[in-house]
Amino acid sequence: MSYNFSRRQIIKAAGGFVAGTVSIPLLRKMTNGYDIISPAQAQSNTENIIASIDESSVTQTLYAAPLLNGGNDGNSGTTESTPVTLTKALSLIGTQNTKIILLDGDYRDYYKLDLGSARASTIVIFEAKNIGKAVISGSNQYRYSSSEPAASRISSEGTGKFSLPWVYYWGLGQEIFAFDSYTTEYNRRREMVFIDGNRLLQVLSSSELSPDKFYVDEVANKIIFQPPAGMTLSSSTRIEASVRGLDSNDLFFVVGKSNLVFRGLVFQHAASYKGSALGFWSPVGTPPNPALFPSNILIDNCKFRQNNYQGLSLLYAKNFTVKDSIFEQNGVTGGGGGHWFDGEWLDCQFINNNWRGGEWLAGHHAAGCKTLDGNVGTNEVQQVSSGVQFVRCRFTGNKGLG
Repeated sequence: MSYNFSRRQIIKAAGGFVAGTVSIPLLRKMTNGYDIISPAQAQSNTENIIASIDESSVTQTLYAAPLLNGGNDGNSGTTESTPVTLTKALSLIGTQNTKIILLDGDYRDYYKLDLGSARASTIVIFEAKNIGKAVISGSNQYRYSSSEPAASRISSEGTGKFSLPWVYYWGLGQEIFAFDSYTTEYNRRREMVFIDGNRLLQVLSSSELSPDKFYVDEVANKIIFQPPAGMTLSSSTRIEASVRGLDSNDLFFVVGKSNLVFRGLVFQHAASYKGSALGFWSPVGTPPNPALFPSNILIDNCKFRQNNYQGLSLLYAKNFTVKDSIFEQNGVTGGGGGHWFDGEWLDCQFINNNWRGGEWLAGHHAAGCKTLDGNVGTNEVQQVSSGVQFVRCRFTGNKGLG
């Protein structure tokens, strides 16, 4: 781990933090990782936060639910008993300050929030009715049942093996940088399979199959897998495979939006290769003009887990707060972005990230959290981040060098 005390800058931390130039008050080594803390360590979690959003000014409340949980675009969306889909709710925001309450369930689709510059300052709040029960998911569900439609039916392959239909010919992702020529096939794949929420290990040939592993057979149009030892599949076994997030597509994509809240949501199973489960981007010019950066963004009590690449990508932001959120078991980076001004990460946890990148992305890219303020292609630094703090955050078990 390298720390520049004169510039208050972490260069690299084995616990999983990689930074360009951000203000870090204090790093404390723990037995199982690193805590980044500040002199305000003793403050309670009710301290004032940087993101300033007047949630009491909301004049419209909408309710959303997945299709399978009652979401119906023929409904009004104005009561809990008449929810619309999340896609429909996004279209109903209009010019009013709006709260969208997400009812329990798995939201299995792509979502985009782009209100244009005329409505960039409209307050929009996405809030789970029950914390952790509204899930933005990149996977679809499959079932081991003869009555299940063929497109989502699990079949027995004999000798303890099973298969699910697979019509996605993703192959290998492109190398991210020219010096990545030593990457393995495993590093550059993006398929993921889950049984009862637990991710199986991807292997590269059928001969490597064993309990808790899966193999993609693109010629036979199927994924072959073996459940954990001792498990008997039934129609109630929850089997999921990631199908959304290809290349740089984020599951939930936000364009140029200020005055924004995400609260109590889960973002998981994005099959992105170089993308994120929740991504922020803004048209801010070249080089980026901080005057155009969105401001007052709050991410509160959210979970980013089991995404193939990155959980959260927060790019071009000022006056932001990420608090009480967990970034866990993402394939490369838990969270990050760059070009940050006056922001904070409070009481967040970055746990066991970079399982997909492993030693390949241990040095120059992956971490529990990473910020980059430059153009890698031109080796140019642009608008170095400032006024950003990590307070009472924990980095544990992230693969990296330091």
